[in-house]
Order: sequence, then C-alpha cells, then structure tokens
Amino acid sequence: MRFDLKFLSLATALALAACGGSGGDAADGGAGPNPPPEGNDGGSTPSVVAPYQAALVAGFAWGTAYEPPPTPMLPSVPVEDPDQGCIDGAALGAKLSLLPPANPPAGPFAKKASGELLLGEWGRCDRRARIRVIDPAGNTIRTLAAGASSEDTQASTAFLTPVAIAVGRSGDIYIGDSGIVYSDSSRVRGTGIWKIDADGNVSVVAGAALTTSGGLSVVDGAGLAASFGYIQAMCLGSDGLLYVDDAFRLRTVTVSGDVTTVTTPNVKQQHVLACGPDGSVLMHRRFNDPADDDFYDPVAGKSIAKASAAGPKFITPLSYLGPLAYLGPANPSVVIQTGGPDYSLVMLNLIDGSSATIASHAADSAADLTATPPAIAAIFWYGAAIDGTDFDLVTSNGVMRFARKP
Repeated sequence: MRFDLKFLSLATALALAACGGSGGDAADGGAGPNPPPEGNDGGSTPSVVAPYQAALVAGFAWGTAYEPPPTPMLPSVPVEDPDQGCIDGAALGAKLSLLPPANPPAGPFAKKASGELLLGEWGRCDRRARIRVIDPAGNTIRTLAAGASSEDTQASTAFLTPVAIAVGRSGDIYIGDSGIVYSDSSRVRGTGIWKIDADGNVSVVAGAALTTSGGLSVVDGAGLAASFGYIQAMCLGSDGLLYVDDAFRLRTVTVSGDVTTVTTPNVKQQHVLACGPDGSVLMHRRFNDPADDDFYDPVAGKSIAKASAAGPKFITPLSYLGPLAYLGPANPSVVIQTGGPDYSLVMLNLIDGSSATIASHAADSAADLTATPPAIAAIFWYGAAIDGTDFDLVTSNGVMRFARKP
C-alpha cells in the first residue's frame, strides 16, 4: 500500500493539479541563469530585488532525478525507489521522500540550535515514517528515529505519521503525530504528541490512545488521558509551551503532557500558521466579526496586524499556497508563495503590505540559485525553519537555505 495523500488541503490539491510536476535530472543547482519572470501574482511586474541568497543544502535543486520507471506490466504505476527516505550519507543528492504536511506548508520540518535540520520522511524501504537529521555543514543526512509499522495499534510504542516537529532548548524533539498512515484511511492510533530525548529515546507525551470515537475527540487532560482531533501545526514557544493547531483549535501542551484548549472571547477559529525565531508563534484568528480578524503572536501576547492589512492575496486560500516563514514580532513578515502563473516566492510584510521577490519559479526546470532573484524549480514548499532573519525551505526534491544579504 502506498502513503495516502488525501489529507492534503484543498489549496495543495488545486495547486498541484494546476501546475503538474517538474522535470530534470541534475543535482548541481541547474544550468545557466534564467531571466527574472515577467509576471507575478496574476501578471503584475515583480520588483527585481533579491534580499536573500539561496543555496542548496540537501537533495536536488530541481525535479526528481530519481523518478522511477514504470513497471513492465503496469506502465501507469511507477516502481518506488527503496532508497528514498532511507539511505544515510551525503545530504546533497539525497533522495528525499517527504511526508506531506497536514497544513501546507507547515510540515514536519524544524531547525536545532546546533544548526542541524530535522525532517519527517517516509521510508520507502520498509514503509515506516522517519525523523531524519540533515547537517548542512557536514553535508550529511541520517535517520534519528523510525516510527511504528501500520500493524502496531499500541499507543505508547512509537509515532506513526509525523505532521509537525518542534525542538526544545534542552535538545528534546517533539513530534505531532496524525496517527494515520495508509491508503485505506484506517486509524490504528489516536493523534498525539511524542518526544525524542537527547539519548534518542522515543516516548509519548500526550494523546495517541485510540478513543471509542475513533481518536477524533478533543479532550483536555494529562498524557494518554488527553486526545486530539487532528494536529495540523505545532510550535514550541519561548514560554516552554507547545502551541498546537488541532483542527483549527488552539491547544497548549506542557512538556510534561498537560493539554489545555485555549478559548478567546469572540474568536471562532484560531489557526497556527508558522513558527518564528526565538520561540515566537504566528496565528490567524478569525472572530465572530470578520473585521476583527488578525494575525496574533500568543507568546508575545500581541496582535501583529489586522488580517486586512495583508490583503486578499494572503487570506484567500485559492490564491496562495500558504505562509512559509514568520520572522518574529520584531520583524513581522511572512514569506508566502503566490498563486500567479510563475509561482514566485514573495516577502509579504504584515504591517504595510509591501513585498519583495525572494525567488522565482524556473518553469523550464533550469534552476539557477545565483540568478536575481534565484530561480527555483519547485512549485510547492513543504515547510520552513527559521534562524533570525535567515530560513530554510524544504521542497519535495531538496532543502534550500535563504540567507539575508548584508
């Protein structure tokens, strides 16, 4: 059985259906420079500004060079490459096998204080989820922990499908787990939070037990007594609390496993959008009166901007593929991917609505990370990891590092 992609959001499905895949068979970042795209976000002319320099740190800069050939008997069914998501070794040129994010593009991707990157992957070799560690400085990728098999219905053995990752100051790694893995959509485990400690031990923090309602109930409590509906995003705040988007509810979880649903007067939906630097968190709050909708940092305890300040490009799901990177309350900006014909990445400032092009989509797959702006042969980003004003973005093919120019 294959990994089930049906839980991707409508925005993702529409984007992938509209755009198709990208070709190419090189891993060196691409051939010759591409000219800047002629249109952005429906045809408007982008600003020829490149505030960031892009570099490849893992995988491929463009299409999947390891796309498997069709089987002789079933030419429409590809043969999966067992190396995907399984082989330890060099990070550059590694064959990634990403787990799709529950809330694109806030997928299972995070950065440790050491500079290593954590990534949720699906091991094609044994059909188990994995937490993988990328060391950009050493050009290595390795498996940190493997999840349980689909037949494992015991709640406290191991995670099943990571959909979010957060890293504590102590080095402990927290995993938001959907409890769903296979194409028949059966839930053999409840949604929950797991921890990998500094010694590599895996343990359940909260949830994970399958309830009589199929694991979809929302119950506050401690450890296995608590339950979640469906975790979509998760951030670890500087206050030591995990901020969990549980099917558009905001819930906090202590590192010891106490789960609390956060209620705010007149707010009907609280949606975690992105994890920022220094333990900051960006949420989109929807009030009973839409005029009050805003972007809010619950750790800082401050409203960053009214939702209307970002404009319809940000808040309309069909015109963008989601926020990718919150740069923190001191620099309240979000990197998003627009839904225009060139799928350019832009910087959208939530304060004044200004934007600058971060990267463009290399439609012909000739990626050029040295172009202005960098030309990236990827139309969908799976997640972001922030370090000050620099950030890493992961695609289905590789991981790109965006460093702020001086």
